[in-house]
Amino acid sequence: MTRWDAALLALLMLRHLCSASQPACEGEGEGECQRNLYDQVYTGDMYSERIVVGTREVGLMTNVLLCPALWGDREASEPLSVLDAGAGRGIMVDWLRQGRAPRAVEGVGIELSGVAVDSSPWPELKRNGTLVQGSLDAIPWPDRHFDLVWSHEVLEHIPAAQMPTVAREIARVARGPVVLTISLRLSFWDDPARPHLHITCRPRAWWDAVWADAGCFPDLDFLGELWRGVPRGYAYAWRPFEEPWVFAYSCGHGQEVARASLASMRHRTAHGQREGAHGWGAFYFGTHAYSHWTQDCGGAP
Repeated sequence: MTRWDAALLALLMLRHLCSASQPACEGEGEGECQRNLYDQVYTGDMYSERIVVGTREVGLMTNVLLCPALWGDREASEPLSVLDAGAGRGIMVDWLRQGRAPRAVEGVGIELSGVAVDSSPWPELKRNGTLVQGSLDAIPWPDRHFDLVWSHEVLEHIPAAQMPTVAREIARVARGPVVLTISLRLSFWDDPARPHLHITCRPRAWWDAVWADAGCFPDLDFLGELWRGVPRGYAYAWRPFEEPWVFAYSCGHGQEVARASLASMRHRTAHGQREGAHGWGAFYFGTHAYSHWTQDCGGAP
């Protein structure tokens, strides 16, 4: 499947989801509302075929697993434990499990939609507990369990009021980096006044504040290496100035330390001091267009 095929598949998925007007999930019971909404995504004939992981996602994951700023001298044969937070039908988990990654990985996934888990083309993932149904506000693994927590375009679908709990849970189970992609724009099918797909459309600075409250601050070394230093097998994995949709955090520092570190990074960058590999902090904090970028929802509170 080419990236254009993957893009077409995504459009068909959203068209199917939005063929009838969908209400936004608000207030009491919004967790169940979201689960029901995304159960609909995985219901119907369009998911009857085996689907392969998207090229952009593979490219980014490949570069993450190759990044020296994250893994240093750790041997590639030493398995990394990876959680896919919002794993869908287990596409990335299967890719990791099949040994296609550039280093040894033991991957598991958690997905809100029971329909997605039950209809996975890889039923062994559910049988052996590699793909589980559950919510990101109650992750069923112990503290500091994963070398890497990965989430690909999931968090913008979670209500903003729920995000502090989700961030704390992800930070709790991470003993290594947290790498995320988060769409900073509304879905094509969203009503800007009342979105129901990308319901948490916020600028990058808003997300940084949420993660700082969870004890995490931006990993500028990793982002700098990802931008310039990783030996890319997929050169198009990330184009940060087209849409800064990749996030990376170092977690486990406590709220006060993370808030202070975030503020210090901003202050040092504002005073011309170098922050992060390849001076990435100058891009991360140095321009309003980057840290506050969204296509169409920059004014969201």
